[in-house]
Amino acid sequence: MNRLFTFGCSFSGWAWPTWADILCFDANKKNFSIVENYGRAGAGNLYIFTRLWEAHAKYNFNENDIVIIQWTSFTREDRYVEGHWVTPGNIFTQNIYNKDFLNRWSDPKHFYYRDYSLIIATQNALKNIGCKTIFLSMTPISQADSNDVNFMYEETKDIEALFAPQIKLDCPSMMEYLNLLDHSPIKAKLRLKTFWGHDKIPNVMPEWHPYPDEHFKYLTNNIIPLLDNYTLEEETKQFANEWAERIYSWPQPINLSGTLWGNGIPWRKIG
Repeated sequence: MNRLFTFGCSFSGWAWPTWADILCFDANKKNFSIVENYGRAGAGNLYIFTRLWEAHAKYNFNENDIVIIQWTSFTREDRYVEGHWVTPGNIFTQNIYNKDFLNRWSDPKHFYYRDYSLIIATQNALKNIGCKTIFLSMTPISQADSNDVNFMYEETKDIEALFAPQIKLDCPSMMEYLNLLDHSPIKAKLRLKTFWGHDKIPNVMPEWHPYPDEHFKYLTNNIIPLLDNYTLEEETKQFANEWAERIYSWPQPINLSGTLWGNGIPWRKIG
């Protein structure tokens, strides 16, 4: 019987259902024997790589499995500490690592060497295993930071020229496809306003993560056509629509801590 494994950052695991959750919902309805989404907010490619091979060690991927990996931006620093993963997102805007760490260790070339190597190694290894794989990304693969399309490092151009031709993605990047790369004030006005309830001082921001209906659009137009003879259940479409309607009906700014999505979902493997 088929098994489904999905991996990614907040574009795969967020405060409401993502493309991965919608597909997992559908696979669960189809009685797949194992359905697991390892998407995690703030996760970098090292987290994605490590959880992928942890899952393989546990389940031994085979030709009957579907493995979908959504890579993320390079400038992230993941670390497993005291029994859990710390995934603060973009290292230049997070609040976990201090300035001394940033000044000493945050070399853009390191991020590019590391992440290109992780992606290429994963592509080659999964090809040899023979499982059905789909590779996608949050942003265009060489874009260092998701918030600024022009945030490129000149000193990494030689690394990009060496490694980028070896990268094979099966879908357009999510932000590119959903027109989320433009963070101008005009575009920001059109997005929902959100904040995290655990912040001491609520930091209300435009929501650049895709909404459930945007995730559904990306899933149906890009991922589903790559899954041979796979058709989403009507109940799955209703699930995505209901969540989209729910979010659009909430008063703004939306407290992302109070959406009642995340922990407790049977296929979520947050770790």
